[in-house]
This record gives sequence, C-alpha cells and structure tokens, in this order.
Amino acid sequence: MRGKRTATALLLVVALGGCGSSGGNAGPGLTSGQAQGLVAQLEAARGAAAARNLAGTEAAISRFRRSVARLRRAGALSDASARALRIGAARVLARVKSDNAPPPQPAPTQTTPAPAPAPAPPRQNKKHNEPREHKPGKGHDKKHGDAGD
Repeated sequence: MRGKRTATALLLVVALGGCGSSGGNAGPGLTSGQAQGLVAQLEAARGAAAARNLAGTEAAISRFRRSVARLRRAGALSDASARALRIGAARVLARVKSDNAPPPQPAPTQTTPAPAPAPAPPRQNKKHNEPREHKPGKGHDKKHGDAGD
C-alpha cells in the first residue's frame, strides 16, 4: 500500500511538470526531451523508493531538483512551475522517509524492582588464621623471662 502511495505522489510531481510547458502561450516551456529527462529521474526515484532504498531515493530526488533548477535558469520552467516541482519533490522525499522509518521501539515495561537483600550481620567470630591483636595491659607486653615486674 505504501508503494502505491509513493508512486501516486511521484506521478503527481510528473503531472506538475506539465505546468511549465507552453500550451499556446509565449511563456516558458519544456521540450519533450527535457520533460522525458525529468520523468526518467522520477522513475529512478520511484524504483529506489519501491525497493525501500532511501539513499537511492534521496540521490534521485536530488538529481531531479538540480535539473529543475537548471531548467528554471534556462527559462524552460516558470518560477511557479519550478517551485511546484521542488515542493512536490520535497514532499515525495519526506513521504518516502516516513514510509521507510524504522518501527518505533516498544516502551520498556515498568517492573517493580525486587527488594534488595538485607545486609549480612557483621561477623563476630575471628578466623583462626588471622593474627591476634596484642593490646597493652593484657599481659602481652611482658617479655619471656620477666617474672612480673
């Protein structure tokens, strides 16, 4: 379904290209070769969009917009037609980008964190391998051989 909408939008841009041709007025107009060149660029953009190739679509639309600017400077397109084509190309590109955007990530589920375990009580028993602390006045200051000064 998205591909059809993109193709339809591209066709609208092509239809707008006809606005610059002179249907009897003495104003600016595209030659058939110029119009075919624009259509070919839009077909390249359509093909890239259908393949979900965003970089290719962007490149093709960029070439199309440069061609429109060149044709406007050459007088083959009126200001209004060139503007309409640029706007149409920008809309097509925005649509292709939105159609090819990555799906939104699901919101993380809210879970209640598990209660933290209670801290372990301090150890009261000393290990047998640990050296004992010698405190003065407990009989440990006496040297062997002292009779009890």
